[in-house]
Amino acid sequence: MSFFISTYALGAEGIELLENFSKNVKNAQGEFDQTVVDKGGKQIDQSSGKFVFSRPGKFLWQYTVPFPQEMICNGKTIWVWDKDLNQVTVRSAKETIPQSPAAILFGDSNIKKYWKVKDIEGGDNLNWIELVPIAGNLNFSKITMGFKGDLPVKMEFVGSLGETSKLTLKNVVTDVSPGSKFFSFEIPKGADVVRLE
Repeated sequence: MSFFISTYALGAEGIELLENFSKNVKNAQGEFDQTVVDKGGKQIDQSSGKFVFSRPGKFLWQYTVPFPQEMICNGKTIWVWDKDLNQVTVRSAKETIPQSPAAILFGDSNIKKYWKVKDIEGGDNLNWIELVPIAGNLNFSKITMGFKGDLPVKMEFVGSLGETSKLTLKNVVTDVSPGSKFFSFEIPKGADVVRLE
C-alpha cells in the first residue's frame, strides 16, 4: 500500500476516500461475509468467500459458504459458475459493470458518471457515503459504503423490495499482483450454458 494512500486517509471525508481508493488501488484481494435481511430485518441468507480484483473491471468473486459459486470477469465477459447446478451464465461486462455495485469496487475511477455520491452519518466509527444510481436501477435503490482508514470495509445494498444485503470486507491486501489466471474461465464440458444479452 502506498504512503500516499495511508496519509491521505487521515481526516479525509468518505467521498475523497472513495475517489482515492478507485484511482490508486489497482489490485486487491481479501475475504467477505454477506448477510441478507428482509424489509422487517429478518435474516434470509448468509454467505462468505474470497475475492480478487484488478482494475479496470477484472475480478473473481468466489462464494465458499453455504455452497460453491464463482463470478469471474476478464473485463469483457462475466461468467457465473454454479457448481451444484452445473450451470454457467454468460453475459457482457460492458453494460453490466458500470452501473452495478461491482463498479464501485472493481471498475474505473469515473464513479460520478454513474452515481450520485454524498457523505452521510453512520455507525461503527467509519466514514460513510451513499451512492444512488443516476440512471435508476430495478435491482437496488441505493448503496451505502463505510471506510476504515483508506479501505472500504462495509457495504449495504437496499433492494427494490426493501431487502438489504450487508457486505463486510476483511483481510484486504492491496500490495498484490494477481495473474491473469484468476480472471479467465473455461466452461466445463457438459455444463448447461445460459447466455444473457
